[in-house]
Amino acid sequence: MNKPYIQSVQKNLSIPWYEQITKEVIFPCEREPQLYYSIKPSDYVTALTHTLDNRFIILKQYRPAVEDYTYELPSGHLEDGESPDEAVRRELREETGCVADHVSLLGEVIPDTGRLENRFSSRFLMQVHRLEENRGQAAARNHGLARVRSDAVAFLDDDDLFPTTPTRN
Repeated sequence: MNKPYIQSVQKNLSIPWYEQITKEVIFPCEREPQLYYSIKPSDYVTALTHTLDNRFIILKQYRPAVEDYTYELPSGHLEDGESPDEAVRRELREETGCVADHVSLLGEVIPDTGRLENRFSSRFLMQVHRLEENRGQAAARNHGLARVRSDAVAFLDDDDLFPTTPTRN
């Protein structure tokens, strides 16, 4: 089976958070190119954390995009020249004031192969602990598409996420 040929690639729009791209694609059985559109956001990382006292970090943040509070794992975009491990460590420190002694890859995916051109990488951060000099300062440094502030950093116990007895609905 012959692979389609990308005849041209054009950036239609470029802002700090993404690029909009148009591609002319010629398929083996067709003469005329077809237009395909995609969005290229920055690559993205997220952290599943495990603290020294056997807890997991969940953030509660107001997100203007969905017009509500959300519960999230520490996460964010890679900055220019940054590796996913460096980015996940930076995001953890910016959003929570914590650092991790160990980082391991959980997995990497392309979230939507039909529309998005970025990669989403998940890391497991172990032996996470708060630096005293960062206590209370993480929310002031948190930023995004609109000014976003961390309203709560919850440290959940293992039992909160993985109960030892089944629950009934």
